[in-house]
Amino acid sequence: MAARSHTIAPLGRDPAYERAIHDRRRALVEELRTQADRDERVLLALGWANWELSTAIAPAPTRWVLGYRTWDDLEAFGRAAEYAGRALDVADHTLDAMPETRERAVAARHERWRNTKTALRRFADVYKALSGALPEVDADLAAAQEACRQAAVALSELREDEDADTAAAARLWQAILLEAGDRGERNLATLDVSLATPKRLPYDFFLRVLRCEMLVQRGSYAIADGLAMRMQKRCDRWFSADDAKAAGAGATLAALRAACLWQWADAVHTAEPDQAAAMEQEADALVKDRFGGDGDTGIYMLQPAVPIFVELPSEAAQPPTTAPPKQRTTDGGPLTADNR
Repeated sequence: MAARSHTIAPLGRDPAYERAIHDRRRALVEELRTQADRDERVLLALGWANWELSTAIAPAPTRWVLGYRTWDDLEAFGRAAEYAGRALDVADHTLDAMPETRERAVAARHERWRNTKTALRRFADVYKALSGALPEVDADLAAAQEACRQAAVALSELREDEDADTAAAARLWQAILLEAGDRGERNLATLDVSLATPKRLPYDFFLRVLRCEMLVQRGSYAIADGLAMRMQKRCDRWFSADDAKAAGAGATLAALRAACLWQWADAVHTAEPDQAAAMEQEADALVKDRFGGDGDTGIYMLQPAVPIFVELPSEAAQPPTTAPPKQRTTDGGPLTADNR
């Protein structure tokens, strides 16, 4: 994982959303505890795991791909993996306790559940690996990176899944893991061209965002900023059926550009102080123009973070509306290699 020379405040946390997630999780645990019907118990357990990995987690991977990474996000990845793992264990035990059947329809249904469980377990392993991607002890870094690479390899089968969304999600998370596993250079060469039309949303869009963020990490600030600007101009066409998502995607790219410009300014601050000041002013103006109000910023979230295989009732918490910062911070909160 690339070191950063400075910290950038994360896109804002939403306490109301976090409370809603906590309350929803408690309700699911209680519902699962009292569910006696085996079939319903399996579906509820799979649905809970899916919800943890797709909806409850959404703010953390959005920040991660944009480069606004925080220590809280590492904890969020670990928490999602832990809760999803608990739910999948319940599904495992319940399925194992079911008697064998000769009814083809029932056997096929059980097989689908097992396949869903396997896919969700792979994504839970992704989050577990990412939660340890930046260990507190430098000596543990090589093992942490290897864990990310192994989790990436385990996604290879899902990359070829016949379901297009599953395959697209696997490609995105595999790219994220390879970047965290210090395979960014090779990974960058294999990512889709940023200006190509994303076909499977939100995954293909965030693959393009990730490409820009990886260029920023490598100091290719001008290329990353230029690509992000050109992507912004394509959002109306890419999201032609949904004006709100088009505007949200533009906001997401504005947040990416601000991060890029701030880091670029820091990189040239000593050699070119006037240029650095101009970049900081451009970033601040960009944020003020796009996010200066107090209302909904409309950030396009990486949600669902993994595909929805099993639906839960509609009262599950919705992803928060988040606002990127109006200025950088050095309070030690955001994730950097310097404040481990």
